[in-house]
Amino acid sequence: IWSREESSQELLEKWTTGSAKTFAAFSINEQFYEDLEQGMQQQGEESFDWVRRISIGAYPRVACGSAHGSIYVADVESRQLLGVARGVHYSSNSNNAESGADAMYEQLRQYLYGDYDGGGVLAVAMSGNNNIVASSGREGGVKLFQFTAGDSELKFVGDVPSLDRPLPGVRPVLVTCLKFDSLGRLFFGGQDGLLRMVTFAHDFAASNDGNGKEMMQVTVISSRQQLQQQPPSPILSLDISEELDMVATAHANGNVCVYSTNPDGTSSSEADNTGDSLLLGVWNPFADTNNACHARSVAFISGGGKDDGDQKCDNDNNDLSWSIVAGGGNGMLWMQEIHPSYIPSSISSSDMMTNDEDKGDSNGMPTRATTMSPLFKENSMQQIKPSHQGPVLSLATRPGGILISAGHDGMLRVTQVWPNPKPLYGLGGYKVWMGNICIDSEGKRLLSDGRDDVVVVHDFSKSEEENEE
Repeated sequence: IWSREESSQELLEKWTTGSAKTFAAFSINEQFYEDLEQGMQQQGEESFDWVRRISIGAYPRVACGSAHGSIYVADVESRQLLGVARGVHYSSNSNNAESGADAMYEQLRQYLYGDYDGGGVLAVAMSGNNNIVASSGREGGVKLFQFTAGDSELKFVGDVPSLDRPLPGVRPVLVTCLKFDSLGRLFFGGQDGLLRMVTFAHDFAASNDGNGKEMMQVTVISSRQQLQQQPPSPILSLDISEELDMVATAHANGNVCVYSTNPDGTSSSEADNTGDSLLLGVWNPFADTNNACHARSVAFISGGGKDDGDQKCDNDNNDLSWSIVAGGGNGMLWMQEIHPSYIPSSISSSDMMTNDEDKGDSNGMPTRATTMSPLFKENSMQQIKPSHQGPVLSLATRPGGILISAGHDGMLRVTQVWPNPKPLYGLGGYKVWMGNICIDSEGKRLLSDGRDDVVVVHDFSKSEEENEE
C-alpha cells in the first residue's frame, strides 16, 4: 500500500515521463452517428458539431461549448452525454445582423484566434459545487445553466446582470474568459478590460425560474485608476490561485495584472458594486519592441515544498514557491516568481501598507504593488523554451511545477518549470482549432479539446498499457 507521499511522487513521475492512459472520452455528435448508422439522411453540415471550449466541474463531469453555439455536459468516465442546451449562442459573426463584425470586435477576435476562428462559444465554465454552467458567446454577455442528473436538457437560470443589452442594437460586453472558484464564485473578463466577480445566493439554482438577477451580486475587481481608463485593454484570459487569494488577467496590450481577492477586509461599494480591491502588480513580458504582442494566456504555478497529489498544497512549507506564467500571441512563454512575502505562510499584517499615491504608468496602470515588497522577486523573470509556433492559447498547471501549454501549432508542450524550466515532452495530433486545456482538482488528469467532436483525456493515474484504440 502506497503512502500519500509515495503515491503522489509516483504520480508526479508519470507526469514528467508522459506515462498516461489516453482516450477520447465522448463525442458531442452521438445523435449524428446514430442517425448515420440507421441510414437516416442528415440535414446538411449543421447536424455535425465541433468541441471548441471545455471546463471540468466535479470530475468526471465536464462542460463543453460547441462551434454551433451549444452547451453540453458529459461524464468522461462513463463516456456519456448527460445534458445539452442547443444553439443558445451565435455560431459566428454572421448569425445575426446585430452581431456584425465592428472594428473593435474584429480586433478582439484576431487577438483570440488569429486566422483560425472555429466559431461558436467564446468561453465556458462549470462549478463543482452546484452544477451551474456559465457560458459566453458572440452575442455578448454571460448565460447561466443548471445541470440536473436525469434531465437531458440544461435549464436556463438567467443572464449575469450589468451585461445585458444596454441599448437596442448595441451588443453587450463580449466575455472572453470564465472561471469558477471552489466557493462557487464566478470570475470573468472580456472586451471592456474589467475583471468581474459574481457571487450567488445560497439557493440560487434551487429557486431560480430563469430570471434570478436579484440572487446575484456582480463586483468589479479593479483599481479606480483602471476604471478611469478609456478604454481599458481587453482581457483575453484569467487564472485563479485560491492558495494565494489572487486572480491574474492577461490583456491585449501585453500586460498581466494580478489582483488580491481578499484585500485585507476591503469591501465593495454598495452604490455601484465596484470593488476597490488591491491591484498587486502589473507585468508586461512582451513589452520589448522586437517581441511586442498581446498576452494570450496566464496561469499560476507552484513548485518545491511539499507538493502533494492534490491541487491544494501545503503552504506551511517555506520552500514552496509560486510563479506566474504568461503565454504570448507570438508563441513565447515567460515566467516570473512571486515574492515570498505574498505566500500566505509568510505574510505578516505589519508588512501591508496602503499606497494611495501611485499615479500609474502610461497605460493608467499602477506601477507599484500596494505592499512594502514588490509582487515579483527581483531578477526572477525567465523565458520558457521552446516557444510555440503560434499563439499560446491556453495554460494548465499542477503542483510539482508541471506546466502544460497549448498552441495554435497543434502541440501540447509539457514543461517542468521548478527549480529551472526543463522541457519534458510534447503531445501532438491536435488541430489549430484548439480552445483550452484543464487539469482536474486531484492533479491526475489532463483534458483537452482540439480533436474535432471529442474531448481527449490523458489520465496519469492509470498505466499507458491501458490505452484503448
